[in-house]
Amino acid sequence: MRLPLTLWRYAFGELWRIILISAGVLVVVISFAATVRYTAAGKLGPLETLTFMFYAIPPMLQYALPFAAGFGATLAYHRMTQDNEMTAAAASGISHRAILAPALMTGGILAIVLWILAGQVIPRFLRHMELMITEDAKKILVASIKAGRSVEFAGKMIQASRVHELPDTDGKGSRIVLVDVGAISVDPAGNVIGEYFAKRAWVNFLTAADGPETSSTPSRTYITMTMENAVVLQPGEGIANGNFTLGKAISASFNDDPKFLTTGELAELPDHPDRNNVVDGNRRRVAAMVAERQVIATISQTLRKDKHITVFDPDGREYTIRAGGIERRGGGTRWELLPIAPGKDIEVEQSAVPVQGRKPDPSGATRFIAKTAGLTSDPAESDAPTGVSLSLTMENVAAQSVARLNDNEAMGVSVSREYHLLTLADKGTDLVMSMPSRELLGEIDRRGLQSDPVIKVGAAELLDRVDNLTRNVISKQHERVADAVACMVMVFAGAVTSMRLSNRMPLTVYLWSFFPALLAVVTISSGQQTTRHMGLHGLGVLWAGVAVVAAYAAGAYWIVRRH
Repeated sequence: MRLPLTLWRYAFGELWRIILISAGVLVVVISFAATVRYTAAGKLGPLETLTFMFYAIPPMLQYALPFAAGFGATLAYHRMTQDNEMTAAAASGISHRAILAPALMTGGILAIVLWILAGQVIPRFLRHMELMITEDAKKILVASIKAGRSVEFAGKMIQASRVHELPDTDGKGSRIVLVDVGAISVDPAGNVIGEYFAKRAWVNFLTAADGPETSSTPSRTYITMTMENAVVLQPGEGIANGNFTLGKAISASFNDDPKFLTTGELAELPDHPDRNNVVDGNRRRVAAMVAERQVIATISQTLRKDKHITVFDPDGREYTIRAGGIERRGGGTRWELLPIAPGKDIEVEQSAVPVQGRKPDPSGATRFIAKTAGLTSDPAESDAPTGVSLSLTMENVAAQSVARLNDNEAMGVSVSREYHLLTLADKGTDLVMSMPSRELLGEIDRRGLQSDPVIKVGAAELLDRVDNLTRNVISKQHERVADAVACMVMVFAGAVTSMRLSNRMPLTVYLWSFFPALLAVVTISSGQQTTRHMGLHGLGVLWAGVAVVAAYAAGAYWIVRRH
């Protein structure tokens, strides 16, 4: 049988002409709709708006191309039937399958193109879009302070009168200096529970290379803010002085959603779930719980044996705690330091800040004598580069300079004092903090920590996050394939519907193929969400719409073939 090449060339030309024009118009309209809200919000200027629209074109093709393909096939084949070209072809002995071959081949080409776009091109363009509308942390902080607005940081609202940016001279990250700094912390009810004031605060932005990067952790930006010689006011607890350090980690947003990942990256994610920020955040919190138990055990053993232990703050200052032991009371989060002997006080010796790597000057040390003292882990700082860290809280504190001990001259008495981000010299917890999620869950079982109610809840949540991520990856993979298959089916459905309804108006014909196509798009999206949140049975919903359109197209072809 001789192939109708002339008819195919003509059909191909009509199909692609209408599909390309329709896709171009649709994608520009949808891209503009996706861009205009950021332009109206002032996030994009005129040139940035055009650039953002350019980046939005490939992602919007995922939605525009199937409808444009169906519309193009409908108009092309309907015009051919209206001009009796189909009748002439049939009279010449050309079968319906041969007439529909250009539509099938076009649908197959578009399906392959859309699958490549969804798996390789669209994720990269989505990243560019995200970068254009998401400012970096340093830019947000500097702009907010200059505008006189407060900034939320590590659970505190921070405000300053001036801000100065410092260059990255040593390659360890950029820094800014805040002048006349004030901060407040509030409880869930909105009541102020702490006020902090300092003449100056240093904010360091550490790049991903400065953090604890491993093959199982996503890229991060670590931010630390140190308020020098801060005055701390806490209602009912009095005034305290000293350096106050806050820490925060910001993860790469591209690791939060699988839509930013290419086909290869998506396939690797179930084996490396910690590359996802949501999973990795849970992993770090659970690891911090396990590491905290390990740190507390080390502190307890050392205090029972040596009656003292030394911890360090981020500035390298040493805190030598003299106590007889440590225990948790009342099921709370605080570990109470026990005196060496009944009736004795807890002693803490704070060294001076070391200068240029040298040991602290002993004459600059300060000794604190507290009636009670305790340690708590820093849950808000579990993402800090140092891993697990502790806060030391002392009540009814008398402070005295070590250089003036012979003069028995006290520096002052305060109701309480707090020091944060304290760590041990022993880095044994680093191994726990770097464990991948599945290995960490196995380590919890090995150590028998599943009986700990706090760790049990955290481990269950981590396992749920890993399972949710696996379902999300599977649903996203099926969504991309289903979109491509739906595009091919829509072209065929549009073509056979035009042949079946040859005497109807073009718009009427298109509606008969548009609504089944719309059903496919809706079920693909809803099925993806169902699979992600409820389980793999959602894949049935995801593919149901495509199956309906395919069945509809097959039925229409059967009717056309009979007549």
